[in-house]
Amino acid sequence: MTFSDVAILLTLLGGAIFVTFQITWTIAHENHDDKNARKNDRLTVPQLGRSFSLD
Repeated sequence: MTFSDVAILLTLLGGAIFVTFQITWTIAHENHDDKNARKNDRLTVPQLGRSFSLD
């Protein structure tokens, strides 16, 4: 293997490590702001302000 082959392999290895680190960092810090807040996933039914009847 020549020096250029080794340099290319090290570049590819470093790039793979960098991408893995970025993905891990993003996932680990994804919900940092929402840690203490409760998430409300329930659907809400709109409440009508007025009601009428047909008498």
